[in-house]
Amino acid sequence: CVRDATRFKLDEFQVAAPARQAQVFARVRELATRHEQNFPGLSDIVESAYRALVAGFIAGEGRFFHDTERLTP
Repeated sequence: CVRDATRFKLDEFQVAAPARQAQVFARVRELATRHEQNFPGLSDIVESAYRALVAGFIAGEGRFFHDTERLTP
């Protein structure tokens, strides 16, 4: 999936997509915050987990980016 995702990216900035990352992290934090009363600290745990996953996916995409054939719109 990570390799295939690179086919849709036009440049390395799109691989990192910092604005999209910020949206994802804010969204998962907001969803987890709804459960803070029963699970204190959950929003920190969930955001940290997502940050680790996204960092791994970006590293994988960066590795494959230059060797992947692009899809043209």
